[in-house]
Amino acid sequence: MQPYIMLKPAITIPVIEECSNTYGTNCVKSTADSVEVNCFVRDSRPAVKLSWTIRTHGGDHILPSNYRNFTTDNVTYTSHVTTTFSFGESSALSLLVCRANSVPLNLVEDKNVLLIEKEMDYTSLATPIRIYLKIHKPMNLSCTDLGINLVVWKWSPQQDAFETLYVSIFQKSNHTKISNKEYKLEDEGSLSLQNTLVEHEGLYACVYDNGVSGGIVLHNVLVMVDPTPVFPVIDGCNHQQYCVLEKEPQDVLTCSVLGIRPKVALEWRAVREQTVIDFTQHQSTVTQMGDLYDISLTVNFDFTQTTQNKVTVECRAVGENAELFSLSTKIDLLFPNARKIKMKRIKPGDTESEGIPMMENESSEKVERFIKHLKAKYDVFYESVQPIPYIKDRMYCVDKVFVEGGIEYMTGISKGQPEWEQLSSYQELVKDNCLHRKRRILEGEPGYGKSTLTLQLLYDWCKSLTTSPLKGVDVIIYLRLRQLGGVKSILSAIRRFILPRDSDIGDEDIKQILNEMNSVLVLLDGFDEYPDQECTETDIYHIMKKNMFQGLNVILTTRPSCVPQEIAPHSDRVRLTGFGEEARRRYVEKAVVGTYGEAVDRIMRKLEENPVLDALCQVPLFFVMFAHMTYEDEHSLTFNSVTSFFRYMIYCFHSHMKNKMKDENVANFELLENEHKVLDKIAFEALSGKNQKLVWNREQLRNQLGNEFYDQYLRIGIFVAEEVLTIADPPNAQDHIQYNTEVHFYHKTVCEWYAAHYVAEELSDGKSDCIDEFLQNLNPFDLQYLYRFACGLNKIAGEKIIQYLQQNKESKKFAILCMLEHEDKTDRFIKTVSDLVSSEKTYIRREDSKLLQRSTLQILDVASKNQVSLVSPNNVFNSYIEYN
Repeated sequence: MQPYIMLKPAITIPVIEECSNTYGTNCVKSTADSVEVNCFVRDSRPAVKLSWTIRTHGGDHILPSNYRNFTTDNVTYTSHVTTTFSFGESSALSLLVCRANSVPLNLVEDKNVLLIEKEMDYTSLATPIRIYLKIHKPMNLSCTDLGINLVVWKWSPQQDAFETLYVSIFQKSNHTKISNKEYKLEDEGSLSLQNTLVEHEGLYACVYDNGVSGGIVLHNVLVMVDPTPVFPVIDGCNHQQYCVLEKEPQDVLTCSVLGIRPKVALEWRAVREQTVIDFTQHQSTVTQMGDLYDISLTVNFDFTQTTQNKVTVECRAVGENAELFSLSTKIDLLFPNARKIKMKRIKPGDTESEGIPMMENESSEKVERFIKHLKAKYDVFYESVQPIPYIKDRMYCVDKVFVEGGIEYMTGISKGQPEWEQLSSYQELVKDNCLHRKRRILEGEPGYGKSTLTLQLLYDWCKSLTTSPLKGVDVIIYLRLRQLGGVKSILSAIRRFILPRDSDIGDEDIKQILNEMNSVLVLLDGFDEYPDQECTETDIYHIMKKNMFQGLNVILTTRPSCVPQEIAPHSDRVRLTGFGEEARRRYVEKAVVGTYGEAVDRIMRKLEENPVLDALCQVPLFFVMFAHMTYEDEHSLTFNSVTSFFRYMIYCFHSHMKNKMKDENVANFELLENEHKVLDKIAFEALSGKNQKLVWNREQLRNQLGNEFYDQYLRIGIFVAEEVLTIADPPNAQDHIQYNTEVHFYHKTVCEWYAAHYVAEELSDGKSDCIDEFLQNLNPFDLQYLYRFACGLNKIAGEKIIQYLQQNKESKKFAILCMLEHEDKTDRFIKTVSDLVSSEKTYIRREDSKLLQRSTLQILDVASKNQVSLVSPNNVFNSYIEYN
């Protein structure tokens, strides 16, 4: 018997040579009309019988084919089959099968497939389905409800050439992913994406065939980004959704939406159709910022054809894309110069004739307008509380978030130490039950809520609450002292920082009004930030010394380390002591989650799980940030120090805006986030000067930092800009009165954060050899967080700072707080703790702040756990608790 020789080919699958593209194992050919396709098996013995078929819903159908085989060496054979394929009218995809028939002993695989894709203009064959998706939301694009055997997903970002994302043949699990983007092909053939970004915009084409017919589904995906804040911003309203502006009958209005996508058009209109007001000279500007747009509209208006003194107007989005957003801001325009004729009722016996119209007394009218000006300005202040400053669309009225913490008043001095007793309510601060002096000092550590409490007092007065002792106060004057650098006159300060720019009320008018009022309260907020606190030539100094406005009640807020010593003995003193557990729970219920007990308990448990957090959150500022961040973020937040907490808080400022950006813009955004050395030095110089400078002229600061850096930090909320009136010397100059924009940090603690970076770098690099000289103007009791941050940012700098603090008896206890910023307890740290607790007695006194008391206990706990000796040579325990 003669043997039969068989040879297996090198490629054991029929080879199709017409592939335009090969996706995984899938061969795809694009053609406009008809195409000749060829299939080979080379170097086999025997020859392999090949044929072409087309796969349909009813099975495979044989196509007319031309088959041949040949040999060149009488040993191996090349088999070849060819056919010409043309698309039908209803097909967009067809699957051809090159089949090997009657293959002996599995010499080659029995088939290979070729997906034929019809070349066509998708947009001419299908109308795109427009889909708007909010950024970071999931995307799901359907293909067809019919059962499909073949599907190809394509994407065109700029409506030009399409790139292939997915090819799927036969079974649900048999698909090939082409693109490296995070798309997913679902079982029913739809395309999904978990996190949609601006870069995913474009046309998506689903080309499908179910074996009977085929077609195309076209989606036009557009990504939406809500503006920040999520409402039109009105110039002069300080980013409020509702406010009151005082205007002339012929004046200008400007509104803007910031960071929006896609673009919208803006329109000014009167809310009531019958209102006679003309808007003219519409000037619209569109500025592209990466993927987002800033849009503003400025109009002139004329309101002279009416006797009304008030009108409600609206800035809203109109035209294309307006329906995507609910963008509308309504404001009231007041026209104080539109005077009214009033009837004065004459009592029997009066010498004046009855029924004669008389002009209202000009002085009385001026007082009424003055009080309206005050309340309109204060409304802006107390309606714009931001618990999370980097989310600018989350603004609250102070009454919705204010919760009382601990508050005490000084009853006297005993054994050289002040004695304090609890006040029942913040309202006691403006009563005369416990406090009898006209001058009162409200002190509190950074972040303890001094400014928030003053805003609550403004709210109580403006709303004329019947339960408030302020209901009998005629006028409240509220000034932020950080703005008053170089402003010696309080009358000028009132005109510049409270009254509207078009007010005709002058300094002498203000003086007369204050002197004529029965009851006036002056709130001076932030003496620790007052640039002229050492100057004895300002009205602020003379008011506190009772050399001026002796009959007025005055409340001055400040940090404990900055209490003016020559004024304090003649003033009532009140202090804020922070949030206890009950106050924290009340805040969460009132301002974060409502009275939903489980959510409240979840936030409170996170505090209990972390002792360091529990200590930090006695500071209301930190607790408020923690509560809102915890509620927004489902992940567990654990912090081991003030530095780690603040680092995360600053990160949140940046990440909130970064999440709205296109990928290619993130790199530069992150560069500005991480490279802030110029700002570090500016912050350090502001705090280390003889008089702290915490307010900057916008243009000067912009020039120092660069436009892009300044704009980014303003937009994310680290900077806050305010428009103020500047009066130049000499006063008779032609342009001596003008408005400028001043900029300050969101909170003084943020300024300390950036200054701490400068301190840490200078000390760690050895640039500042004389640490005493370098730190001499940085009072640790005024700038405790600067020192603590610097210690937490850099170990080398931290060790130098701790040694520096331990040289001074008064600041040695403060070194404890700085030690706790070291997150890893190294041998050096343990030695520092040992030196502190072993060298002399460690006291916990009742006059120490609760934070310092708790920190001392934590240091003793570290010493105990590391078996540090706490005994003196006389074998006497060196730690004492002195607390009654």
